[in-house]
Amino acid sequence: DLMIKVLPSGAEGEYLIGQNIIILNTSFIKKAFAEKNCISLLNNLLDTCLHECRHAWQFETKAYDFNKYISSSTNFDAYYNQSIEVDARRFAARELKIMNTETKEALLRRSLSYLYYVNR
Repeated sequence: DLMIKVLPSGAEGEYLIGQNIIILNTSFIKKAFAEKNCISLLNNLLDTCLHECRHAWQFETKAYDFNKYISSSTNFDAYYNQSIEVDARRFAARELKIMNTETKEALLRRSLSYLYYVNR
């Protein structure tokens, strides 16, 4: 499932392990859409979606051991450099690279319009 809500940590998104839920930060989404001509914010938003989807795949396929996951609030450097996060960042960057701007914008606008409707 995909939902939007305010994340107190200020993170752009997160994957809830075991619940199969991806959460996108409401304030991040509002900022991305307020800056309609700012493709970099839309890229960041799509990057976050892809990154969190990769975590869902990692969990479902047991590609990584989430029992050893290091939270960013515990040790940011260890969190950032752990293989789970490196893989998710690489996946998102690779997928973004092959999409053109029009595809990115259309995908985001359709998905997020639906999310706003569902999560009201």
